[in-house]
Amino acid sequence: FQFSADGRVVSNTHEWCASPDDSQIEMLQGIPFETFGAHANTLKKHEIISISTIDDYPPEASAEKEWVEQHGFRSLLFVPLLLEGKLLGAVGLYGAVGDEISWSDINVNLLQLIGDIIVVTLNRRKVEQSNTRLGRILEDSLNEIYIFDAETLKFSSVNRGAQKNLGYSLEELAEMTPLDIKPAFNLDSFSEMLQPLRLGHERIIKFETHHRRKDGSTYDVEVHLQFDKTAHNPAFVAIILDISERKEAADKLAKHVVEVERFNRMAIGREHRMIEVKREVNALANELDRDEPYDLSYTD
Repeated sequence: FQFSADGRVVSNTHEWCASPDDSQIEMLQGIPFETFGAHANTLKKHEIISISTIDDYPPEASAEKEWVEQHGFRSLLFVPLLLEGKLLGAVGLYGAVGDEISWSDINVNLLQLIGDIIVVTLNRRKVEQSNTRLGRILEDSLNEIYIFDAETLKFSSVNRGAQKNLGYSLEELAEMTPLDIKPAFNLDSFSEMLQPLRLGHERIIKFETHHRRKDGSTYDVEVHLQFDKTAHNPAFVAIILDISERKEAADKLAKHVVEVERFNRMAIGREHRMIEVKREVNALANELDRDEPYDLSYTD
């Protein structure tokens, strides 16, 4: 039995029957967990359910006793499936219809071992599904993502976004290194930049450079570089942002600022010249014993 993510619903995912006629799996789908009453409470406490005979049922488990009797069972053994303290479900055994079984420690230990194997399998499947989803997200990301070997510097993985932007196939990139697409670096300068990551002095390095495509054109990029030394083969992971548009916008802004400053200087120059002309007119008016036509007190 496996519980839903919120733990409210239980479904029978697998069953093993001596006879196909004994199958119950179709009837045991999407059942509210609380339906199991006393059994549910026992599993919540991470305890084993061990019933050797109908008489073993306590009074508070009358509903469970009635269900078992209706289906002809008299004995059952269930152990909780636990992962890091979380209840994932339960695995159990029913005795043959009409049989009473005194469950031994060996029965319990074997069932717990089976439960542990199931938990490991469920967890591995969850991790694989998570990794698959993450891998799909990274593969389809518009950002360029590269993984390259720490020793050879050859690319071991390049996502689809990088392949599309560079114009190289995955097979071509597998024979290349970052130096083939970063013309601003040589082996010495690139190795020197990687050294703080290798030594653990830096967790991440961020810098701007430009990439060169297969057709020879270049584009501006921002690089976020990390070192993964926990892998079997240590590798560097680079996430690349294409900042061509950002750089272009910044350049346009800088040019606009220059133009504005030039205009301001011209405007100020014209203003100064106008004041001089007004002063000359006022001086001429004084010579003619006339009132000054312009008030220039604001310039004093």
